[in-house]
Amino acid sequence: MGNRLKDQSAKFSGKTEQLWDDYTTHYDLMTRDFGVLAKHKLQFPRNLLSGEALRFYLNDEMRTVVSYEAACAKIRERFLSPVRQGRAKNFLQLLLMSDFVAKGLSEADALEETYKLAARVSKMVPLSFNGDTHRANILRSAVIGYSWAMHPLSRMDTHAISLQDLYGELYAALSPQQDSASAMARDRAPASSSAGVDTGPSVLYGRQARYGVAKTAVGNRISSSRGMTKSTGGGLRHGTCFGCSDPSHLLAH
Repeated sequence: MGNRLKDQSAKFSGKTEQLWDDYTTHYDLMTRDFGVLAKHKLQFPRNLLSGEALRFYLNDEMRTVVSYEAACAKIRERFLSPVRQGRAKNFLQLLLMSDFVAKGLSEADALEETYKLAARVSKMVPLSFNGDTHRANILRSAVIGYSWAMHPLSRMDTHAISLQDLYGELYAALSPQQDSASAMARDRAPASSSAGVDTGPSVLYGRQARYGVAKTAVGNRISSSRGMTKSTGGGLRHGTCFGCSDPSHLLAH
């Protein structure tokens, strides 16, 4: 079972954006799948932890706790202290969707990531800031400035709306814009590809001896050779086109 918990990114370290209850839920499901008895669950929680949380567990808990439930309660108390709740509140006040866009995420992915963080971290703020209205306002503040968000956000002035419902309306408002951008990109692709086709120069210079024609115009190449005679089909005549009987066509020097 320890092999399932080796990924450091999946461990709880006590960061502001991490919720301890999410990790214990995952651990409970895993121990159930492996058939671990309740009295043995205390043997593996250290595999869930890293960083500050692991140090706290090793230094303060292992010598005192006697059950898995007690260990979880102490970790929860340690990382949901009033100080930590204040940090969570400040974290949410600074949350901006544009930060994720700046990292290279699409607007749809950035909106989803912003929503997930707002939903998770809002569970750690003081109870007075943990209602549906406050949680929806977190997402509202994070997406202000995007034109597609104006209509969903304006409804909040007259309608009570939850965080999840607001996310759904924002995503619905963003989808047509994403579809339009994709369509415009597809329309631009043929134009840009055709712009790169080399049709050849209109006139060849430097005594190249004939007027240039597009490679695709096979008929032009045939017709250009019809004017060749024995007198013109020999070598290069100074001052005139090679293979052309019109003396008015002069070569560029």
